[in-house]
Amino acid sequence: MDQGLERRSAVWIWGVSILVSGAALAWVLSQLDLSDLARVLTNVKPGFMTLALAALVTETVLASVRLRVLLAPRPAAGFADCVKMTSLHGVYLVLLPARIGELAYLLLLNRIARQRLGAAVGNLVYQRLSDTVVLAVLFLSTVLLAFMEHARSIVLWFIIAGGSAAVLACWLSLPRLLTMVSVICLQWFGRRARLARTVVLLALQASRWSRRIMRIQVRLSVLALTFGAWLAAAATVVCLFHAFNAALDWEQMVLAGIAVQVIGAIPVYTVGGLGVAEAGLAGVLMAFDVETARAVTLALAVRLALVLGQVAVLALVFPVAAAAGHLAPASGARPGT
Repeated sequence: MDQGLERRSAVWIWGVSILVSGAALAWVLSQLDLSDLARVLTNVKPGFMTLALAALVTETVLASVRLRVLLAPRPAAGFADCVKMTSLHGVYLVLLPARIGELAYLLLLNRIARQRLGAAVGNLVYQRLSDTVVLAVLFLSTVLLAFMEHARSIVLWFIIAGGSAAVLACWLSLPRLLTMVSVICLQWFGRRARLARTVVLLALQASRWSRRIMRIQVRLSVLALTFGAWLAAAATVVCLFHAFNAALDWEQMVLAGIAVQVIGAIPVYTVGGLGVAEAGLAGVLMAFDVETARAVTLALAVRLALVLGQVAVLALVFPVAAAAGHLAPASGARPGT
């Protein structure tokens, strides 16, 4: 790709991301009551804040174990390396615009886990498909529990269920899907096109990797770990609401906790979801009849705690895992798997 085109693309991505984040953040700040924010931050319940940090650590550990499973049977990265990649992935998603942190995660898989780039792409796609399936199930469950008496929720249920079924089908047949991508690229672009050759190479490497993790034991392990990680993520938000003295029912806190994860998974042009995530969470709280200023205050407090918590987890968990002797690569591990 031409360097001028790359530079223009980078400027476009950063420009649009900053504009979207700035607009959403401007609305959030315009509704913010600074005195209320100060009261919320100075009257934190330390017990629930500790539980929130423990839940965040649990989420990171489960996500790291999932990555370790997906790197089997010959992982070139130890458990501490998996913790490092998982934690840095979260930090990159916060710092970089338009979910470019996913590309940084691919580089981590390539350099630390020594996966070929195509295999790393397959790994990332499989993780995101697993996340989507689990998030859809959790969101459907909370919607049904909270709003089933409303007719509109039934329509929403069918929409999400249909999308979840499509994603689940892709999740179950990932190798075949990647092979189809290779064939389509060859038909559309021809064998001489550089883009086609690159996409086909990555798709075939990803397909080869994905066939190795298609055993039912691996699938069930990944699914169980994904459920556990997202439940821990939702529990983190629930504990934060309690820590910040939010006057919400349990089902409202759970639904808001799941909604935070869904909003964060939407690939929009923002800088780490800044502005959009706060506005989205505030909108969810406003749907529960929370006043706008109070909803914005709680949303900002929760988001700030989550961002700082990710950094704290990286600082806490990685040294512990490294000290336990898991940092050294497994002997006999071969790159490119």
